[in-house]
Amino acid sequence: MESTSKPGLRPCEALYAQGRFDESEKWTRTAEAHAAEDDLDAQAFWRSVRAKIRARESAFEPASELAREAARMMRDSDGLNRRARVERDLGEVLRLAGSDEASDAFDRTVELYQRKDNVVGATSARSLQADLALVQSA
Repeated sequence: MESTSKPGLRPCEALYAQGRFDESEKWTRTAEAHAAEDDLDAQAFWRSVRAKIRARESAFEPASELAREAARMMRDSDGLNRRARVERDLGEVLRLAGSDEASDAFDRTVELYQRKDNVVGATSARSLQADLALVQSA
């Protein structure tokens, strides 16, 4: 079972999901301060959450850079669910930025969840793809 119990990672993700972006930002700072440089999971996750916060602030260039960096950090990880979550976050950042690349990130998310046999994750990612397709066709 994949899990991460690094300081600040779960709180920053949970607060982000609740729309409590200022608090989530503070927890990404905590995670950044406590994450070892060689702990790629922790390094990727605080960047990934902070990227989504920046995108919601319309700071799309720094958001995209952070999200892409997080995805690169996880690229060689064997933790498929963790990789998928970072790709999903990249997709969200790109979607908020209005980039056509969001669809590619969601495709990678679905593929990773499918490889892990994570039906719930794959279904959720397909829903994000469908929502994106509706917005793009409008």
